[in-house]
Amino acid sequence: MRLHRSFSVGALLVAVVLAGSAVAQSRYVCRSANGQATLSDRPCASDRPGITYHGPLSPSTQRSTLASQVAAPADHLQFLGAQCSAMLEGIRTGPARGVNGQTTAELQRNYQQQCKDDDREARAKLAESLRDHASAQAQTKQQAHNQLQRTALAQQQCDESKRIIHGKRKRTDLSEGEKDELARFESNYKSRCA
Repeated sequence: MRLHRSFSVGALLVAVVLAGSAVAQSRYVCRSANGQATLSDRPCASDRPGITYHGPLSPSTQRSTLASQVAAPADHLQFLGAQCSAMLEGIRTGPARGVNGQTTAELQRNYQQQCKDDDREARAKLAESLRDHASAQAQTKQQAHNQLQRTALAQQQCDESKRIIHGKRKRTDLSEGEKDELARFESNYKSRCA
């Protein structure tokens, strides 16, 4: 198959890229003596120019590589604007997608230049969110502690009222007024403690 020179190498590379996981780990685009481009899974002859294309990993290897190479998302990502969050995610997932170090460094430089203010504001919002969350947790904990104290105090009061009622019932010398007072005291005790 004969291809035009300017079209041949590009077309073969596109074909290799589109082939996805069907291709082997490395493919070679080689030229014959008459300029015809061919695709091979073997390196080009030493006397012929060629281009090496490293194909995508198999799906299972890609998944395990992705899991091992991708760091957790940045904590402040949720507070970044759409453009900066997309750039930061591109930097984070770049190694797993096969982005080389030079491109990653360029992405990082662009992020630092274009997103410096957005990043600072996002980190400030994250810090504020963490403070608010910690404050809410502390407040909930304090409310639970206060409730426990109120419950314990109410129980002490009920225990003391029960002791008083028990002591007055044992007495045989109560006057009519004291008996009425004891009846009211018992009624209050039942409404609060029973």
